[in-house]
Amino acid sequence: MIIMNVQVEPNQRSVENQQVSEQKPNETTNRLIYKVDDVPPWYLCILLGLQQYLTMFSSAVTLPYLLSPALCIGENSPARAHLISSILFSSGIITLLQTTFGIRLPIIQGGTFSFLVPVFSLLSLPEYACPNKNNDPDTGFQSNIGYNSSNSSSILTFPSEDEIWQKRMRVVQGSIIVASLSEILLGLTGCIGALLRFITPLTIVPTITLVGLSFFEEAANLASKDWTLAIGTVVLLLLFSQYMHSFNVPIPKYVKGSGFSFSRIPIFALLPVLLTIAIVWIVCILLTAFDVLPSDSAVRTDRNQHILENSPWVRVPYPGQWGMPTVNAAGVIGLLAGVVASVIESIGEIGRAHV
Repeated sequence: MIIMNVQVEPNQRSVENQQVSEQKPNETTNRLIYKVDDVPPWYLCILLGLQQYLTMFSSAVTLPYLLSPALCIGENSPARAHLISSILFSSGIITLLQTTFGIRLPIIQGGTFSFLVPVFSLLSLPEYACPNKNNDPDTGFQSNIGYNSSNSSSILTFPSEDEIWQKRMRVVQGSIIVASLSEILLGLTGCIGALLRFITPLTIVPTITLVGLSFFEEAANLASKDWTLAIGTVVLLLLFSQYMHSFNVPIPKYVKGSGFSFSRIPIFALLPVLLTIAIVWIVCILLTAFDVLPSDSAVRTDRNQHILENSPWVRVPYPGQWGMPTVNAAGVIGLLAGVVASVIESIGEIGRAHV
């Protein structure tokens, strides 16, 4: 038996490594349908913008849903819709300012989960506990307000129910404003540049991961309301984005002078989230229309119809809509930890956008 030991010369090995390194960017680039300087057709811009909105919509809506019980807002209260409209409206304005006058990176400015844990700690203080059927210390009147800790929902029927949760919202707003001044100082003084030496991917990844892992329990609780629909949503999203991304769908178009023709568009690669949400929503509408779902099912589309009927058609949020913000010293100190996590999270998002 002859054993041959084939050795590769250093020069040959370097040439092979260079060829491999040159192929990897090309493989990644080939999956990019539109690059930074490309402008998609206007109709695709509308659909891509709608998909981006729906992608961030879940996180924007999750924040008010998580905060509502701690703010003593009931499940059937229109106040929750007011919080959602405020965060979406503010997010849109700040994003337009950032993409027009700011660093102009493809980043949507929205609420951060980094402040949730400190806010929960602030609202867990005795003076911010939700009132019960006893005398209400906020108003001094006998109230018919109950807080059920078993399902984390409040039943607010007293006429001053708005003041009950708005008082807590004002102290959250004021504490976040004061704590955020430290983040503004970091940006104005240039100290963040010095911190970049210590904030590496080894710092960013664990921080963002820990922020996300802390909400897995809430995600499981929401998915447990209908595991079939939740699992089906995940399967559709994986199917469209990972396995059907290269499938081109023929779309008819009309060109003046040449008539109708077909252009093949990789719709599953461009709109996986939008298609998934649309299909699941249509399924829920059909199941509700044919009364297949139980009356108390969480996925019925008419479950909270009364909230829609009682909400105004147009509502414009404005600064100070909940009253003058107040400040809690303990809340400010706790929220400084959220500021640190938010800074690290922002550095990671901006770095990813540059790539």
